[in-house]
Amino acid sequence: MITFTVILITLVGNGLTLPLLIKALHLGGDEDERHEESHARQDLIEEALRRIDVLQEQWPDHRPLIDQLREAYRHRAEHEEQLHEAPGNEAEQELVEHRQIRSAVIDAQRDKLIEMRDRGAIDDDVLRSIERELDLEEVRMEA
Repeated sequence: MITFTVILITLVGNGLTLPLLIKALHLGGDEDERHEESHARQDLIEEALRRIDVLQEQWPDHRPLIDQLREAYRHRAEHEEQLHEAPGNEAEQELVEHRQIRSAVIDAQRDKLIEMRDRGAIDDDVLRSIERELDLEEVRMEA
């Protein structure tokens, strides 16, 4: 009976105090990490938007590209703000859907590229060069 009591107290005591110890030592920092990452992303987006404003003055002939970049970063800022306020909400689902759409476009380009190679419109070197660009675009999209 004494052995049972010692084992029970040891297990229950450790089981009840372990979460407090983890919290006190900041070992379970998933929430803190997500919060910190979200703030870092928001700061980076703000910096990108500031830089885009400077680049607009430097490159006035490239207004369509500058406007496209600005809109993309503003869109990211909206999503990041929504994700920060309520993780796992519609904004996260929309990001997943955006990735699926971009992935479908890249897949269509790959299919067309292979078709062009198969009918002899391009050679293997051109195929590999363009495939590398599509691969990089896909990696950027997933990052």
